[in-house]
Amino acid sequence: VYPLTVGRDWHGSWKGDVSGDYEAAVASAESVTVGGSHIATRKVFSVTNFRGEFQGRADLTAWIDPQTLAVVRAKGIVHLKSSYGGYNTKFEMSLSSGPSY
Repeated sequence: VYPLTVGRDWHGSWKGDVSGDYEAAVASAESVTVGGSHIATRKVFSVTNFRGEFQGRADLTAWIDPQTLAVVRAKGIVHLKSSYGGYNTKFEMSLSSGPSY
Protein backbone atom coordinates (compact mmCIF):
# COMPACT_ATOMS: atom_id res chain seq x y z
CA VAL A 1 0.00 0.00 0.00
CA TYR A 2 2.96 2.31 0.42
CA PRO A 3 3.92 4.73 -0.86
CA LEU A 4 0.63 6.57 -0.44
CA THR A 5 0.36 7.82 -4.01
CA VAL A 6 -2.82 9.64 -5.01
CA GLY A 7 -4.92 7.32 -7.16
CA ARG A 8 -3.50 4.12 -5.69
CA ASP A 9 -6.00 1.56 -4.42
CA TRP A 10 -5.95 -1.92 -2.88
CA HIS A 11 -8.29 -4.55 -1.52
CA GLY A 12 -8.21 -7.76 0.47
CA SER A 13 -10.21 -10.25 2.48
CA TRP A 14 -9.91 -12.55 5.48
CA LYS A 15 -11.69 -15.62 6.84
CA GLY A 16 -12.49 -16.61 10.42
CA ASP A 17 -15.32 -16.39 12.94
CA VAL A 18 -15.72 -12.95 11.46
CA SER A 19 -14.84 -12.86 7.75
CA GLY A 20 -14.84 -9.90 5.47
CA ASP A 21 -13.33 -7.83 2.75
CA TYR A 22 -12.06 -4.29 2.35
CA GLU A 23 -11.27 -1.74 -0.32
CA ALA A 24 -9.16 1.38 0.13
CA ALA A 25 -7.98 4.22 -2.09
CA VAL A 26 -5.76 7.28 -1.76
CA ALA A 27 -8.13 10.04 -2.88
CA SER A 28 -6.09 13.23 -2.60
CA ALA A 29 -3.25 15.18 -1.00
CA GLU A 30 -4.49 17.63 1.65
CA SER A 31 -2.94 19.86 4.29
CA VAL A 32 -3.99 19.21 7.91
CA THR A 33 -2.93 21.38 10.89
CA VAL A 34 -1.46 19.49 13.86
CA GLY A 35 -0.08 21.39 16.84
CA GLY A 36 0.24 24.56 14.76
CA SER A 37 2.12 22.81 11.94
CA HIS A 38 0.70 22.19 8.48
CA ILE A 39 1.16 18.54 7.53
CA ALA A 40 0.96 17.38 3.91
CA THR A 41 -1.28 14.31 4.28
CA ARG A 42 -2.90 11.78 2.01
CA LYS A 43 -6.66 11.39 2.31
CA VAL A 44 -7.53 7.67 2.26
CA PHE A 45 -11.04 6.23 1.95
CA SER A 46 -11.79 2.65 3.01
CA VAL A 47 -14.85 0.40 3.20
CA THR A 48 -14.80 -2.82 5.25
CA ASN A 49 -17.59 -5.42 5.09
CA PHE A 50 -17.98 -7.95 7.93
CA ARG A 51 -19.67 -11.36 7.71
CA GLY A 52 -20.11 -14.21 10.17
CA GLU A 53 -20.37 -13.75 13.93
CA PHE A 54 -20.49 -9.97 13.33
CA GLN A 55 -22.12 -8.53 10.22
CA GLY A 56 -22.06 -5.03 8.86
CA ARG A 57 -19.92 -2.33 7.39
CA ALA A 58 -17.37 0.31 8.37
CA ASP A 59 -16.64 3.41 6.27
CA LEU A 60 -13.46 5.30 7.16
CA THR A 61 -11.76 8.44 5.91
CA ALA A 62 -8.23 8.89 7.27
CA TRP A 63 -5.68 11.64 6.70
CA ILE A 64 -2.25 10.00 6.93
CA ASP A 65 1.15 11.70 7.18
CA PRO A 66 3.18 9.80 4.55
CA GLN A 67 6.45 10.69 6.34
CA THR A 68 5.55 9.10 9.69
CA LEU A 69 2.49 7.01 8.67
CA ALA A 70 0.62 8.60 11.58
CA VAL A 71 -3.15 9.00 11.23
CA VAL A 72 -3.51 12.71 11.99
CA ARG A 73 -7.26 12.90 11.39
CA ALA A 74 -10.00 10.31 10.89
CA LYS A 75 -13.76 10.05 10.70
CA GLY A 76 -16.09 7.20 10.01
CA ILE A 77 -19.30 5.30 10.46
CA VAL A 78 -19.63 1.73 11.78
CA HIS A 79 -22.80 -0.40 11.57
CA LEU A 80 -22.52 -3.91 13.03
CA LYS A 81 -24.98 -6.51 14.26
CA SER A 82 -24.56 -9.86 16.00
CA SER A 83 -26.42 -12.15 18.36
CA TYR A 84 -25.56 -9.58 21.07
CA GLY A 85 -27.45 -6.80 19.30
CA GLY A 86 -26.60 -3.87 17.08
CA TYR A 87 -23.80 -1.32 17.18
CA ASN A 88 -24.00 1.92 15.22
CA THR A 89 -21.60 4.79 15.68
CA LYS A 90 -20.08 7.81 14.01
CA PHE A 91 -16.65 8.97 15.12
CA GLU A 92 -14.12 11.68 14.42
CA MET A 93 -10.62 12.23 15.80
CA SER A 94 -7.74 14.64 15.30
CA LEU A 95 -4.17 14.38 16.50
CA SER A 96 -3.40 17.40 18.69
CA SER A 97 0.36 16.84 19.06
CA GLY A 98 3.09 14.26 18.64
CA PRO A 99 6.89 13.93 18.58
CA SER A 100 7.16 15.17 14.99
CA TYR A 101 4.56 17.93 15.26
